[in-house]
Amino acid sequence: MLEEHGYAVVTANDASTALAQLQTLAIAAVILEYKSGGMDAEAVAWLIKRNFPQQRVILLSAYSDVPERVLWLVDDYVMRGEPLDGLLHVIERVTGSALAKSARAAA
Repeated sequence: MLEEHGYAVVTANDASTALAQLQTLAIAAVILEYKSGGMDAEAVAWLIKRNFPQQRVILLSAYSDVPERVLWLVDDYVMRGEPLDGLLHVIERVTGSALAKSARAAA
């Protein structure tokens, strides 16, 4: 859906792939799923912020009971199932991206 709104999307199936991509690509924001296979979101967010302190991280979760310590590691949080407009707004706020703003205006 983000590509349909003008974003280039890069995916990673695991933490090591994501960290490698962050070393070689200019990534505006990482959207991190709270519950996924492999390393948990808290550990991945911690590694990203340790290795790339300026990297923006958005947590996406269907769970409303995300521990506070995890929320402190990320720049913002979006509930899964929110309208796309909500995610675009968070991306805009976190990255300062005018692209998200124009995508919301077009929606």
